[in-house]
Amino acid sequence: MRNRTLPWLIAIFLAMTAGAAGQSPAEGQLARFQEKIRRDIAGIPNYTCLETIERARRTPPLDFMPAGRVRLEVSSVAGKELFAQPGARRFEDRDASSLVPPGAVGSGMFASFARRLFVNGRATLRYRRVENLEGHHNGSVRYDFRVKKQEGGLTLEIANVSETVAVKGSFWFDPVSLDLIRLDVYGEDMPADLNLDLAGTRTDYAHAHIGESNALLPKRCELTMTFLSGVTYRDVIDFSQCHEYRAESTINFDH
Repeated sequence: MRNRTLPWLIAIFLAMTAGAAGQSPAEGQLARFQEKIRRDIAGIPNYTCLETIERARRTPPLDFMPAGRVRLEVSSVAGKELFAQPGARRFEDRDASSLVPPGAVGSGMFASFARRLFVNGRATLRYRRVENLEGHHNGSVRYDFRVKKQEGGLTLEIANVSETVAVKGSFWFDPVSLDLIRLDVYGEDMPADLNLDLAGTRTDYAHAHIGESNALLPKRCELTMTFLSGVTYRDVIDFSQCHEYRAESTINFDH
């Protein structure tokens, strides 16, 4: 039987309304950003990328120690992220955990987080400020958000225990291009049976030139899960070798 005593993050299900608790200094800026990010997200299912996961584990007082490397092909079909072994050319409707050795693993970072946040559902937004993120000379507009548990949230599975928790986080976008730059998502009010202190992701976005297309895609993500014991699992995920679907690609849904 597969060892599933180690943690893995299933997905984050959340989304936002157009309203905000704070007012952006540029009138209509948030609405224009939301319109653009919806167009960007609509194009993501046209692409597939190589997902390279560098795993690490930290047991205090020691620093992080490498815990292996995993590679998967990832794409988004019908609003769900699908995975395959590199070069397999066949995506299956299976959890990412079934394709990799036991350890911390997640889904949602390629497309589902952003789609559910910016396209579907509800969240409470609050404008914070313009911040200087490295590599972005125009400044970066920051909004914070919260999602109640009953309105969708972060779903976690630890061993055989599965819980959905409320969500909080932030996103940053370029005030000129309106491109999404970064998305941070964290669970809050963790149930005691999960024994978790922190669980969340930080995803950076960038434009990728693929053929004649210019797509806004996730570039790097860091998934972190810290237990009450202090033990922390960390996945650093790089997305690379992105390309459009070819005619011979096959999407396979197992029933």
